[in-house]
Amino acid sequence: MQGRGEPRHQPIAMLPTIAHLIDEGLADTSEQYAPMLEARSKPWVLDDALINRSKRVNGEALEWCGVYDRQLTRWLSRPLRSIGTKSHDKDRGAGDPGVVSGAPRA
Repeated sequence: MQGRGEPRHQPIAMLPTIAHLIDEGLADTSEQYAPMLEARSKPWVLDDALINRSKRVNGEALEWCGVYDRQLTRWLSRPLRSIGTKSHDKDRGAGDPGVVSGAPRA
């Protein structure tokens, strides 16, 4: 992936936050798509600045999709252990609830 590079891996407790970011990105993109689709039949209504901004914003959003995908893939590749077991507490360290065992801390 170009641009964003390797993501800083997050604890599994960040899953709701990342899910929210993904949902917001989808909503924003859907909101921008409708007017662009309408303008398809009348391209003269779009100036160069608007087109360039749209390309930049959507390109950045696309880069974030790769970051989210890598984080989700990382979480799926790691076994989750029950919170509160002795081995889990030792692996994750005290005070880090929900951290995937063996994952580096953010």
